This record gives sequence, structure tokens and C-alpha cells, in this order.
Amino acid sequence: MPGTIRAGDGIRVVEVPEHGITVRDMFLALHTDRSRLPSLLAIEHLPAKVRDKVATFVLAQGPSLPKSGTVI
Repeated sequence: MPGTIRAGDGIRVVEVPEHGITVRDMFLALHTDRSRLPSLLAIEHLPAKVRDKVATFVLAQGPSLPKSGTVI
């Protein structure tokens, strides 16, 4: 149900994706550990804009992805 979340509100997990990638994993891949980028492509509902940037970066790097560097 849409609405505002406030301190003390309860939350309920209703679905856990099979890919197992967390928000933390995605943050690290996008900002500090480029070797994690290929794993993001397993996210079914990854926004198209992000998927395109990740795929372009992964293809350009080939087999050796840097751990940090250019922000995508």
C-alpha cells in the first residue's frame, strides 16, 4: 500500500529475488568495486538506463574489470 514510512512503522518482506544481490552489493558495484558489475546484469528489474550503462562498461572492460575508477 503506498504511503509515508515513519519511524516505528513495521515492514514485511513479501518477495526475495533469486539473484540475491542486495542494495549494498549494487552500491559497491556502481561506486567502488567494478568487478561486481557483471552480477548486476542478473537483476531482472534493473532500470534500463542502469542496465545499458553497466552492460556498456562490462563489454568495454572485457575480462579484466578494475575494482575502482571511472564512475559509470
